[in-house]
Amino acid sequence: MHPAVMQTSVESSRLSPVVLRCSLFNSGTSFPQGHRLETRHVYDYELEYYLYSTGGMHIDGTDHPLAGGDVCFRRPGEHVGGIMPYNCILICFDMLGDTGKDSEHYDFNLEQPFQPFYRNPVLDALPSILHPQGEGVRALFETILRLYVSREEGAVLQIKGCMLHLLNRLYQEVKLPLHASSGVRPAHREAVRRVLGHIREHLAEPLCLEELAALADMSPAHFHKIFSAVMQETLNGLITRLRLEKARECLVQNDWPIHRVALACGYENPSYFSYLFRHAMGMTPVEYKRRHRYA
Repeated sequence: MHPAVMQTSVESSRLSPVVLRCSLFNSGTSFPQGHRLETRHVYDYELEYYLYSTGGMHIDGTDHPLAGGDVCFRRPGEHVGGIMPYNCILICFDMLGDTGKDSEHYDFNLEQPFQPFYRNPVLDALPSILHPQGEGVRALFETILRLYVSREEGAVLQIKGCMLHLLNRLYQEVKLPLHASSGVRPAHREAVRRVLGHIREHLAEPLCLEELAALADMSPAHFHKIFSAVMQETLNGLITRLRLEKARECLVQNDWPIHRVALACGYENPSYFSYLFRHAMGMTPVEYKRRHRYA
């Protein structure tokens, strides 16, 4: 880390990301394999989604290989350089929205003051290179790019919401205890990660053991054993937990009737959904909605 960078702790409630620049880099495939771009210092926070890559990223003396679908999270003070070829969507952002930098004329290549390096449980959990599952992360990057380019009225607020969603989505990708599964082969851990991405993207749809096991290229019994060892909970337990997390979001964010919330979370029977919700939360969905919504 550059010696001019200040480290300070910040609560998650203070995170208020403002995008300083968002751009599409689609000329990377014109470079030969292994070509290195000029290195530079990172002055603000950066997220990069790789649409295509057989290259990598040099970060503080270490080369990190990258594939299409990967995300690179760069922090102030790092010394970085791209290794071609790759195409990507780049987001440079002000984590708390208080640097006063001008987004109209922002250039990450120009020497400028470093944004503080914020210590925070969510930010600290994010590695430099992430391998998110499903299409949700790409969709967020593409939405932020579209809004940033459009400059539509209200786009700033939409972008901020998308940025918070993106940071949380990446955090959800890494917080699950995939690394804590001693004795489980790396290939099996990756299979579980792949299935987790599918589950998150299809919570409203039926999710059966046989189909998920086929996605992992395992027998149902073997997959259930591996999944439980990696995740430290059963498959049904995890699906229920994720569906109820989504239910809490739907109840607070939408004025939907309970049967519509149930369907959005994969439950065709509203009574069964209400039973599961009350068992987990200690209150009915209606009571939860009344407690957490202002009407």
